[in-house]
Amino acid sequence: MKKKQNCRIEKPEIMILKFQKILRLFVLLMAGIILMNGCVDKDFDAPDPLDIPLGEVHTIAELRQMFAAGGNQPIKFTEDVTVFGVITMDASSGNIYRSAFLQDETAAINLRLMSPGGLYQGDSLRLNLKGTTLGSYENMLQIDSVHVGNSIEKLSTMVDVEPALVNINTLLSDAGYQARLIKLENVEFHNNELGQTFADPDNLIAQNRILKDCDGNQIIVRTSGYANFAGAPIPDGNGSIIAVLAQFRDDRQLFIRNIDEVVMNDDRCPVPGEDMDPITIAEIKELFNQGTTSVPPNRRLEGVVISDREHDNHPGQNLYLMDENGDGLAIRFAAFHDYDLGDQIRILAGSLPISRFNGLLQISDIPLGNGVLLGDGVLPEPTLTTIDNLKSNFDNFESTLIRIENVVIPPAGTFNGNITVSDDTGEAIMYTYPYASFANTPVTPGIYNITVIASYYNQVQLLLRNLNDLEFVDEYDPGETDLLTIAEIRDIYNDGANSVPAGYSIEGVIISDKDNGNTTGRNAVIQDETAGIMLRFTSNHDLNLGDKVKVHVGTAELSEFNGLLQINNIPNGNASLLQTGVSVEPVETTIQNLLGNMDTFESTLVRIVNATITGGSNFQGERTVNDGTGNIIMFTRNDATFAGESLPTDAVTLTAVVTVFNTPQIFIRNLNDIE
Repeated sequence: MKKKQNCRIEKPEIMILKFQKILRLFVLLMAGIILMNGCVDKDFDAPDPLDIPLGEVHTIAELRQMFAAGGNQPIKFTEDVTVFGVITMDASSGNIYRSAFLQDETAAINLRLMSPGGLYQGDSLRLNLKGTTLGSYENMLQIDSVHVGNSIEKLSTMVDVEPALVNINTLLSDAGYQARLIKLENVEFHNNELGQTFADPDNLIAQNRILKDCDGNQIIVRTSGYANFAGAPIPDGNGSIIAVLAQFRDDRQLFIRNIDEVVMNDDRCPVPGEDMDPITIAEIKELFNQGTTSVPPNRRLEGVVISDREHDNHPGQNLYLMDENGDGLAIRFAAFHDYDLGDQIRILAGSLPISRFNGLLQISDIPLGNGVLLGDGVLPEPTLTTIDNLKSNFDNFESTLIRIENVVIPPAGTFNGNITVSDDTGEAIMYTYPYASFANTPVTPGIYNITVIASYYNQVQLLLRNLNDLEFVDEYDPGETDLLTIAEIRDIYNDGANSVPAGYSIEGVIISDKDNGNTTGRNAVIQDETAGIMLRFTSNHDLNLGDKVKVHVGTAELSEFNGLLQINNIPNGNASLLQTGVSVEPVETTIQNLLGNMDTFESTLVRIVNATITGGSNFQGERTVNDGTGNIIMFTRNDATFAGESLPTDAVTLTAVVTVFNTPQIFIRNLNDIE
């Protein structure tokens, strides 16, 4: 077996001199052979040692300077240019593909090969760059389109390059280490990585694992799912690692060459925060109630994660934590975290801000490094309560796990958004974020026992962690509903309610025209003898202009959108057709009167006589209507069938629906509204 050379990388000029000596000896040898065999008629050509020209020689550092001087734009080599170096990482482990890393005494660079194989760790070589391109892929400098057979001459093999002993901070801050072989000591994989493998060999998926030092500095170790060590377990000790430093966008990441170069048999770093004083959630709440807006210095907080990151029903920076006393608190990191349901964690909370965000108490702006995974925790049992008790004593339940039994979940389309749920004692909003894994799952109406996190966003909110938090009890039967007039609905909102009471419906006539596209597909304007209101369904509806309908609106959200009152998130199945072709007589008014009585006219049909329309050549967009008493905006959507039609030049009688978009507006349904 050939003995491995252990040497430093020689300077390019020394390698050139050696190459030239070899060349002179070769020429003299060939001349002697020719003299001795001059009379022999050879029928073959001697191999040409100059098949790969030398050309101008550059160091790798000079190539990097050349790229920077060119404005970081790709450089195509069309002349003979040579670079010398040693291969520090090849593709034999499967951790990289059609790629290698080349290093000389000055710097290092990634080689992208035209075909796999041919280069091996320890190969000392010269590379002719003609035909290759010097460029950057996601901030990683590389020489692309390297043909191993045509562009490379191996000068020796099994050259052992000594890795540079550095620390994580240096790798993160010094761009000069890009592509170089390095060694880190006194490092370990983050607690969150323990129990994992380097990658996913079954599905051939690459993974990033976090490596850290005892000061909490972190760097990514990236491993391909094709690596021959992808299924190896993450070591749970402390020690050293030899790797090549790569980069992807702004992330510095390490590529392991061989699993034997990961040696971590020593004791792990002390758990951060051991020298800090513990603080409870109750103490944090008391401090905030007394006017303190930050956690006292040198404090640590511990608890169990009760939220479920896997199903995403909360922002990625957030989690909900309960401590051993049963108190809960919202925790917000500065970036997405990776703590899972049931993790026992420690927060280095000293001096971090305490605040309320839309009413929810939280510790915020927590650096990811201030979180420490301690292991698997024990999930607390949810506290049994009622909706009324929850609302009356929210401070006791805030950010904790609760259970409410015999909760009515009404028809609601999908889980996405607000659903008003109720028990025998009251109503509450159950909210699902649009990016939750179950957001688009259809809701099966029924009576349920629910386990939720008691949260707050301007009002009490119930957050499911996943659909396993729903325990079906019985089918939902709304039974007969009582009728409310639209005027009564508006009064309910004006009195401070944000939802329609359970068990009520409205009846009225649709005065908007979905077929002509001047309202969005989910919206319909309904009017009865008392008033009008905007209906917003959970998906596009099929209600036509002139349809008389009954709509079950019990527990539906009442809210304003840019000033327009609407009944929001109505399941489409809650509307039933009573009659078609019903006309509503518009109320004749002046613009001045309309603007002075918007509470009366909002979402109703009006007629304005002697009206002129100005502001453009067609209907599309905002146009100004004037009747001699005042001006009002008439808005036409781009999607309206008549948006491109020419505006009338003469005064007209206008039938329109009164609406609001920050300011009062009107819109016509179709061109029949112009007389």
